[in-house]
Amino acid sequence: MLVIDSDWHKSKDAVRQAINESGIKLVGIGVTAFNRIGPALVSDNFEIVCHKTSTDLPYLRKAVKITTIAENWPQTLWQTRMNTLAILSHPGVQKYFKSLGKVGIFVYKTSERVDELCDQNGWQLIGNRHEIRDKYEHKGLFREIGNKIGMPLIAGQTLKIADLDESRLGQFQKTLGEKLVLQLTELSKGGGVGTFFVNNVKDLASFKAVVKEKQEEDGKELIHVNVTRFINGISGSITACVTHKGVLTGPVQTQVVDVPELVSDRGRSGVFRGHDWSFAHYSDKIQDQAEELAEKLGSVMAKDGYKGIFGIDLIIDQERDEVHPVECNPRYTGAFPIYSLLQHEANEVPLDAFQLLEHLGIDYDFDFAAVNQSWKTPKRGAHLVLHNPDFDNWVKATGNVPAGVWRLAKGQLAWLREGWQMTDLQADDEFILTDGCPAPGDLIKPHLRVGKLIFKNGVLDDSHNRLNDLARTVVIAVKEKFAFTRVEPPVEDWTLSSQLTE
Repeated sequence: MLVIDSDWHKSKDAVRQAINESGIKLVGIGVTAFNRIGPALVSDNFEIVCHKTSTDLPYLRKAVKITTIAENWPQTLWQTRMNTLAILSHPGVQKYFKSLGKVGIFVYKTSERVDELCDQNGWQLIGNRHEIRDKYEHKGLFREIGNKIGMPLIAGQTLKIADLDESRLGQFQKTLGEKLVLQLTELSKGGGVGTFFVNNVKDLASFKAVVKEKQEEDGKELIHVNVTRFINGISGSITACVTHKGVLTGPVQTQVVDVPELVSDRGRSGVFRGHDWSFAHYSDKIQDQAEELAEKLGSVMAKDGYKGIFGIDLIIDQERDEVHPVECNPRYTGAFPIYSLLQHEANEVPLDAFQLLEHLGIDYDFDFAAVNQSWKTPKRGAHLVLHNPDFDNWVKATGNVPAGVWRLAKGQLAWLREGWQMTDLQADDEFILTDGCPAPGDLIKPHLRVGKLIFKNGVLDDSHNRLNDLARTVVIAVKEKFAFTRVEPPVEDWTLSSQLTE
């Protein structure tokens, strides 16, 4: 039996050996390579298959083997379909998998179609199947489960969108307060894209218009909405992991949401754009409450067969020293893989190790209390997510902004050296640009992620919803340097592309 010590240096070789001896070739699937690199920190038997090329690939390939559709099968490159299902459905990818032997598919998030594809091809899914995880991601069912197990949910109600008219809005404002939070319960995309703040009838009309737009875009009917009280607090979260010995929990962390330099105004609120682990290290009372929430929910999830990583989004009320759960993310969260790099830096047993060991069914043991306590080490650093700011148009990158370590000196960006992880930062004024960074001439679909900025220190000022001067200047300078210009959408072989459905 594998025995894991809370000191990662003492355990990492044994963990690597155990995973290697499983006989399963682990393959991470993603749009970009960087976002799937976490398991490479704990296993040599891991590689990545992704959609895009990017300027950080030469650095990342020193740590892990990476195969891209864009490089290997450009003649059948689906520019508009870049999700997990599209990658796994690609004939070139499927042929490649046959050469690997027994394959384990590592994904952040599963779906019914992804599960079916794994079953059909005999691939082992390194993640929770959709029938296990879906009900925890559904925001309406999450409130039902939360009420049953006594979680301190924010006051509110779930109802049909069609029933939320001017009259009902007025009733809710009388009982819950003038400012309300609306969540689309059936929308499974993360990042706050289904959250809205509503103060009046005009806001309600805007909400209904966005719902109609999303239904037309995605072809999925949206029926229900959570209507809850607005709490003036900090957007936070806690990351946890379901193991056979219990639910491990990390420290409460601060999310970066709704900062204007990174979010286009599309009528939504609570839009996620990163984390700032340096912003605040919260009180023991807040930490204890968040841990209790994660342990309580994780125990219920475990009974359903859930294994591995999940997160809970929180509203942190520092004045009252309280936390309230907002929703569950039953998957790898937006904190990764940066959180994995922070754990690596702190010599903690990474969450990725438990994710792989649990889903591979490897027999292992560890001192639960020691590992759980080691994970509470305060973290420092931050990351910000960059997107094509245009929601409606394709753009082309015309500026040369290579991935790596940069410095902002006297208002000018200066590239210093290669690098992609926290330990590559040598000075407080340096930052990293990585995660799918486009080369000059690359086409980018509307609102697609174009990079991630990683900082040694915090990015928020004393207010939790404003970037500090350095981060704000860096974000603006990098976006300008990319020099995006609008272009016509690429023309694809729609006969081939139509084989894929969401």
